[in-house]
Amino acid sequence: MKVNGLEKLNHVFGTKYKKEDDLRKFMKHNKTECGLKIFESSEEIIIPEYIMEAIRW
Repeated sequence: MKVNGLEKLNHVFGTKYKKEDDLRKFMKHNKTECGLKIFESSEEIIIPEYIMEAIRW
């Protein structure tokens, strides 16, 4: 959320949240769906380094 922003993530997820906290709750309750949408998205998404490290293993 911090790096990619509310607008971009709303676009990727097909949502229209106006508050970051509301989008955070959606993401928390839909982890698998959100993860798949991020990886399948044509949007340029910045993946945090700690996640990239986990993927490399």
